[in-house]
Amino acid sequence: MKQQVSQTLSTKCIMAQKFQTTVKQSWQEVERAKTEIDKDFAALVVLIETEKKKLIELLEEKQRAAERQAEEVLRQLQLEINEINQMSVKLEELLKTEDDCRLLQNFPSISPPSNTKHNFTVRVNHLLHAEMVRNEVAKMMETLNGHMENIIREVHRADKEETLEKLMQTKTKNVFHDELGKLHRRNEIKVTSTQRT
Repeated sequence: MKQQVSQTLSTKCIMAQKFQTTVKQSWQEVERAKTEIDKDFAALVVLIETEKKKLIELLEEKQRAAERQAEEVLRQLQLEINEINQMSVKLEELLKTEDDCRLLQNFPSISPPSNTKHNFTVRVNHLLHAEMVRNEVAKMMETLNGHMENIIREVHRADKEETLEKLMQTKTKNVFHDELGKLHRRNEIKVTSTQRT
């Protein structure tokens, strides 16, 4: 009986050590996994920041180009305004003259103002770019959120399966030990019975 208690104690101590080792290994695995997850998410953040920076730089370059275009359009418009003002002054002078001959001689030299159309749609384009970016970022966030939910669900499922597997192993071990104990007791009884006879 003392030997059986001693063996049971020894077995339980070994099981406790194995359990502590398993818990420690599990903790170390979780720490490694957390480190890897931190690295992966840091890389994702860097990627997002890099792409955001590229996009902002592109928009700023487009803005500078639009400003250059606007300056050119304004310069052209100012030239046209000056031309129209000069023509207006000449017309006023001609209208004040009473010499019809002079009026007819100078009238062909006054050319009609140029009717240049200036297309300037920068503001609308920037708004379209911002809306497109907003929509795409929303889609990426939705996709990322869906992937994260799947990962979390998978981790929970794996934990449940692992817990169920351990529970089954424990039950199997307990049943095995119970049956082994019963067989052991039967053998003792048989050994004891045969020794008595």
